[in-house]
Amino acid sequence: MVFNRFGKMIFTVLALSLLFFYGSALAGPYTENSVYYTSSKIKAWATGYLNYLPSDPLDESLYGTYAQYAGVYKTFQTPQYATGQADNKIVTLGDLYQEQIDAGAACGEITLTFDLPIANGDGIDFAVYENGFWNTSVSPYGMFAELAYVYVSTDGENWALFPGISLTEGLVGAYGCIEPTDVYNLAGNYARYTGTGFDLDDLQDHELVLSGLVDLNEINYVKVVDIPGSGDYLDSQGYPIYDAWVTWGSGGFDLDAVAVLNVKYPDGDLSEDGTVDRVDAIIIRSAIGSSQGDDAYAEEADYDEDGDVDFADYRQWYKYYKAFISEN
Repeated sequence: MVFNRFGKMIFTVLALSLLFFYGSALAGPYTENSVYYTSSKIKAWATGYLNYLPSDPLDESLYGTYAQYAGVYKTFQTPQYATGQADNKIVTLGDLYQEQIDAGAACGEITLTFDLPIANGDGIDFAVYENGFWNTSVSPYGMFAELAYVYVSTDGENWALFPGISLTEGLVGAYGCIEPTDVYNLAGNYARYTGTGFDLDDLQDHELVLSGLVDLNEINYVKVVDIPGSGDYLDSQGYPIYDAWVTWGSGGFDLDAVAVLNVKYPDGDLSEDGTVDRVDAIIIRSAIGSSQGDDAYAEEADYDEDGDVDFADYRQWYKYYKAFISEN
């Protein structure tokens, strides 16, 4: 068949339209919760960890490098890899076989800590990064994903679980795939370097938030718990969760990093660098006498929100400064 230039254009537009239509039809409902690791919205990364408890740690020197065990080889038992910017270096939480699940074995977990608390701001507040990938060698193709529950805490004792949703309908096999947009509030549904975003607003009605035991404007801990994708573990609506299962070696959830998009800076930290110091003093002194619309006006220094920065605002800032110095 021969096309002239106009015919080629029509054919191309039609083909792209069909691709868009069918591609959109295959996508799930949750398409707005991913964060690429170079996003300018990211303000900080996890800096520490607690309680790294892989489901079944193994020494590959005893079992062989590629033996099919659901536990975690030493190669992947480096929790420090979960700190700092996403770089595709992972710490693995481990998977569980059906016999282990039936026996009540604990799922692998790790807790991340931060220099400054996570705050409940606009949109996504933090993101969790795994090392999934698009797998086109299987049919239907999709995301090779290993999922995890995500909890947050203010004090490290009381934990609020994000209400996860999984629409995957059945077992996908040891290295099968899922549609990433069929998953919400479960970490691990995106490819490496693309984090699953979490909005603390989704926890507004959680009993621990309502009781004051978890402060959504002061989240100091994020806990990630592997979900074996056998269907034995449920989402927030009571439906089974499926993912690639069972996997081994670096089986189960592979944590790369946790990014923070909304940080709770100390009161008085006008420069948003984590301290209240001389830099902040310069900012507010430079703004004194200014009003909204002036080049020198700094909204963040207008503590009484009266449209100008004056000595009343400076006195309030100085109280924050003294408090910060005494606490640090």
